[in-house]
Amino acid sequence: MLQINSFDFINIDSAWFHENEFESNYLYTTVKLKDLEPTSQRGIYSIHWTFNGVSYASWNHLHNDGENSLGHVGLDKPFTNKFNDAEVSYDFNRNIVEFKIDKGHIGNLKPGDILTYTYAWIALTENIDSFLRKIQLIHVNEVESRH
Repeated sequence: MLQINSFDFINIDSAWFHENEFESNYLYTTVKLKDLEPTSQRGIYSIHWTFNGVSYASWNHLHNDGENSLGHVGLDKPFTNKFNDAEVSYDFNRNIVEFKIDKGHIGNLKPGDILTYTYAWIALTENIDSFLRKIQLIHVNEVESRH
């Protein structure tokens, strides 16, 4: 059962794309939240966009211990497994999730190129350890009820 007092860690305040003039081979995507914090659930943070007719996304999972899995960027099509690694950082003081994406993975953007259909998306899912424990308990209860 979900036991959370506030959902501010998944409430988006704003999101944007930007570049760093000293690292022109990278695009940065940033999501600012109301109150970023690790919880008992796993947060999935992502930004989506289209460039030259191709849909892309950058995403990452933040686990309840505050550790994150590797950031990813790739085609915005479920289950294609066509993605590359992207750097991701979490700034809990400023409530920001930021991705650093190699432009070579997203169509080699140039100055003046336009991204369309942009949006940020956040989801909440149960941590796999907790999920596996529940599956194990269900299995044990089913076996015990048969005897």
